[in-house]
Amino acid sequence: MSTIFNNFFPGILKKWSRTRDGKDSEIQSGQQTSTIPNNLSPSRVTSIQSLADTGSASDQARYILAMQDSDPILSAHIQTRKLAVQSCQWIIENENPETAGALTDRMKKLGINALISHLLDAIPTGYAGALQYWNSEGVSKWAMEHPSQFSFNSAGKPIVRSQMGTGVELFGEFEAGTMILYTPSSKPGIPSTQGLGRVLMTTWLRKQIAQMHLNRFLEKFGSPFRHIKMSNESYNDIKIREGVCMAARRMGNDGFAVTSEDTEIEFTSQSQEGADSYFTQIQQCDNAYALTLLGQLASSGEASGMSNGQMQENVRNDIRDADCQGLTECLTLQVLHPLEHFLFGTTDSTFTLKSKQGMADA
Repeated sequence: MSTIFNNFFPGILKKWSRTRDGKDSEIQSGQQTSTIPNNLSPSRVTSIQSLADTGSASDQARYILAMQDSDPILSAHIQTRKLAVQSCQWIIENENPETAGALTDRMKKLGINALISHLLDAIPTGYAGALQYWNSEGVSKWAMEHPSQFSFNSAGKPIVRSQMGTGVELFGEFEAGTMILYTPSSKPGIPSTQGLGRVLMTTWLRKQIAQMHLNRFLEKFGSPFRHIKMSNESYNDIKIREGVCMAARRMGNDGFAVTSEDTEIEFTSQSQEGADSYFTQIQQCDNAYALTLLGQLASSGEASGMSNGQMQENVRNDIRDADCQGLTECLTLQVLHPLEHFLFGTTDSTFTLKSKQGMADA
């Protein structure tokens, strides 16, 4: 078995890490958080995307994850894409049932469902990866890597960077069997330029700006305002005036003004059309989310008749099948075949994902 292993993966157990002082060390999965970037602006978005164009994808990955954390509609659409695939039944197909059964058991023990969920995060970012750790019995575990830990060279070849303690950076180049990398797009180039989240970065920023201005609009023109007039004599009495202000505050948190009877305040109101323009822009951004991620705008309740409802269903099925096809190819070539070759010396098995309808037809 060790001979097969060494022939198929030369140097697979080699520690391919480097610290700043030049000493070797093991790679460990780092923990990253997604925080909304500071000084958001269109020029900042352009700068982040320009870095990703060169393969420096960390800032873009954090930005895209922060978008999902802060926008429930965007997050829901991405989850819809992921859950459509995760609802499918995974099967390992092989003419030898014993081989298929052994590989199926091994995949379950390693946590294949968690790996599938992690790799589907590539839909917004353009890529998702994990490290495969091996021992004398085969794959021992999968370490899910945060997308901000990846960078790419000009040929699109990945390099994963993990943190292990203060001031320690570890680098590892892609090697068959050691790293799993899923890229949904089949287009050539750097994976960090091909995620759907990248397409929506400017749209998300527009929505945040529109919501900010809408909140300011409602604060200025949507809250009730009370104008309290007092006689000149009472107004000039500080105790009486303060008592009136105190009473007004107790009536609620709405704005109010206390003036003398000789003072006039002209109230300037804004038409509802001002707020509608912000709502329209927000709705346009939400529509862009739906079209980009789901391929359609209408919900099932908005379908007019069987024909339109069937069209929506066909779109959903096409997107799900395309996601399943790309993911099964990745899992077959990068996960299943290395493990099968290590255990049995063959690469005849296929990892498949079948929908409930596909299972029924079978």
